[in-house]
Amino acid sequence: FGTPYQVELLPAARAEGGFPRPLSGYAFVVMNNVERLSDAAWTQLAAYLREGGGLVVGLGRRADAANYGGAAAARILPGAV
Repeated sequence: FGTPYQVELLPAARAEGGFPRPLSGYAFVVMNNVERLSDAAWTQLAAYLREGGGLVVGLGRRADAANYGGAAAARILPGAV
């Protein structure tokens, strides 16, 4: 199956001011039940997606609907939360 992926866990609190390193080195990003992201982190994700990166978002009980429905998130999420 080729080269296996390496999984890196980043607690959401470490991305409060934006992701600590460029996302371009990752094949895809999974956000699983993340409460909220800062505008800086949403902006980084938008740039990463424009460059061809992949994103999977799994909402859960901790997800802040106002954050996922805000202007920064709306640039990349296809629907309302």
